[in-house]
Amino acid sequence: MPEALPTIDFKASATMSLTNLDTQETKQMVYNPTDLDVILGINWTKHEVVGLPYTPLQYAGTDNIGVSFTMRFIPDTLKEYEEYRDTLNFLLALGYPFEDGGSPPDVLLTWPNFITLVCKVDSISLKPQHYNAEAVPVVMEVPIKVQNVRRVRMLYSEVRERGLQQYRA
Repeated sequence: MPEALPTIDFKASATMSLTNLDTQETKQMVYNPTDLDVILGINWTKHEVVGLPYTPLQYAGTDNIGVSFTMRFIPDTLKEYEEYRDTLNFLLALGYPFEDGGSPPDVLLTWPNFITLVCKVDSISLKPQHYNAEAVPVVMEVPIKVQNVRRVRMLYSEVRERGLQQYRA
């Protein structure tokens, strides 16, 4: 049985959003990233049997779904620059616990009609590309890697039916 969808106010949009599930704060991206990698590792244990002309494999488990993408920020106006800084701070904060002794928040990654996964952020990289006269980065690429968080086992029939839309709004 899949875990229940967190209660979130979804806004109809064709762009990706990230929601901090501890605070319920959602950041709607201005556009979808141009690159996206979805990685699913299947693990096998190899059994060496003397004399067999092949190596038997035994299923050992399936890794959590990994998703990596790159956000590109190119603000043109002061308002866009302020939104860019706020979004950047939001993304960086996803790597820190809300309170002492806690852990970084679960994040709902929503790419409409394609991906809806509860994840943990694995890494965020800041790659400034252009600076203004005060040496402040004004164009930046931000590669992000997340990993699906599951609290129940996924079975073939569930993934076959829903694919990467593991939660429904």
